[in-house]
Amino acid sequence: MNAELTFNNLTWTRLQAMMGSGSSGPPGVEAAADGQVALSGPALRADNLRASVKVAQLRFRAIPEPGAGGSPIVIQSVEPITATLDRSLVRIESLHLTGPQTNIQARGTVSLRSRELDFFVSGNTNLNLLQHFDRDVVSSGSAVLETTARGMMTQPLLNGKLELREASLSHALLPNGLSHVNGVLLLNGNSASVRELTAESGGGKVSLSGFVAFRDTVRLGLRASAANVRVRLQQGVSAVADGNISLAGTTRASVASGTVTLDRVTYAPQSDFGLALTRVAPPVQVPSAPSPLLENMKLDIRVRTSPSISFQSSLAQNLQADADLHIRGTASQIGVLGRASITAGQIVFFGATYTVNSGTISFYNPLRIEPVLNLSLETEAKGVSVVLTVTGPLDNMKLSYTSDPPLQFQEIVALLTTGRTPTSDPTLLANQPSQPSQSYEQMGESAIVSKALADPVANRLQRVFGVSQLKIDPTFASGSALPQAQLTLQQRIANNITFTYVTPLNDPNTQIIRAEWAMNQQWAAMATRDQNGIFSIKLLYKKQFR
Repeated sequence: MNAELTFNNLTWTRLQAMMGSGSSGPPGVEAAADGQVALSGPALRADNLRASVKVAQLRFRAIPEPGAGGSPIVIQSVEPITATLDRSLVRIESLHLTGPQTNIQARGTVSLRSRELDFFVSGNTNLNLLQHFDRDVVSSGSAVLETTARGMMTQPLLNGKLELREASLSHALLPNGLSHVNGVLLLNGNSASVRELTAESGGGKVSLSGFVAFRDTVRLGLRASAANVRVRLQQGVSAVADGNISLAGTTRASVASGTVTLDRVTYAPQSDFGLALTRVAPPVQVPSAPSPLLENMKLDIRVRTSPSISFQSSLAQNLQADADLHIRGTASQIGVLGRASITAGQIVFFGATYTVNSGTISFYNPLRIEPVLNLSLETEAKGVSVVLTVTGPLDNMKLSYTSDPPLQFQEIVALLTTGRTPTSDPTLLANQPSQPSQSYEQMGESAIVSKALADPVANRLQRVFGVSQLKIDPTFASGSALPQAQLTLQQRIANNITFTYVTPLNDPNTQIIRAEWAMNQQWAAMATRDQNGIFSIKLLYKKQFR
């Protein structure tokens, strides 16, 4: 047999379609080639065939995801790619590709008979290319690879190194990114070891060392340390911590253990201690296809506060607390054991400011984050001292109120929410300064708040004495002395569920009730009962264009 094949603009997607394995979605990478193939030898003895391949031009065109922005990235050959086949031995003599700040070279041999290979690859690229494919990724720096691959094709032995130079990587879904990443990953046969890998994250230092072995299964032995790293725990709450975490085992059974020490906790001005606790304990959600690595990774991490811990917030003043917690369970289903104690200070609990007499937050469930409260909080308004006692888990809190002098429950509610002077104690009334007469707008506001406290729909406000947002819009209709006002109460009852209650002053039977559920960053559902009693559900899709 003596044959020669010449091809021009031969594309990968067309080959896939001819073989019946084409993808239904838009291709992420397209390849096109020009060249020729020559073949000679006995047709019935494939082991004695000889062939030569010369690709005059090879182009890879990487297409970013829709909406990711950026132009397609083209990587192409600098010189003709040449390869030969001689008695089942394929020899790649020349392969050199370049692209935007990218340079890749390779050469070597592959035996089709014994499935052995002897290959050398070297290259470098700018990590900035990653953000062209995902709009949520921000990256920079460079990566340099030099390695040889020998042994069987199914289990090659790699020897060489991968070096990161001033690399940075962050993702919109992750609380922290990495910057100034420098280090070397050494490849030694069927294992890889991390040497001197350092980075910065959250204003602190991070280092990683250890190894990953590839045998019958992947074996891990990694150790990470952090110093003075700031981590955003949830919206409005962040912590500065030191830590040492080790990961040992295999992908089928591994253990992450270590210690984390909290040095400083910061609350944003709009944060609320009660709401922060509700976000810590999300409902149990079992993923449809959990990651085998996370499912089989057991946790044994101790989290404690340093003796000199400080709490910084305009709403939590002079707060003194200590905690000793154990994170247990698995990486896909985290549980917490231990206790956190609050001994002094002021906190905002569901919208109201209290002084802490004493309190503990205990965790007893090794399979879930389930805080159990035992807090004694105190506040004072118009000469009345009110003590709030909170006990039990978040989903079934028991709240009790006592006052000095003793007041009825309704009077405590009115005192803490509207500042109304109690009427059952004449001594308190006599010591209060006379109040100026209210305008129609002020009278309308007071009436609306009083009605909201008495309304069964606003029972949550009555229960915790605070809402996420309170808005009163009093207006006057022409020729009428009655304010045409409405009260809007908004409460976040979970980390992704918001409840809104709107009631007008002039018509108490036309309330608007709305619940919004943010399923993820793109999708949300909104259920509304309008002033006419009509119930509706809307699905919202959010998309950002840059």
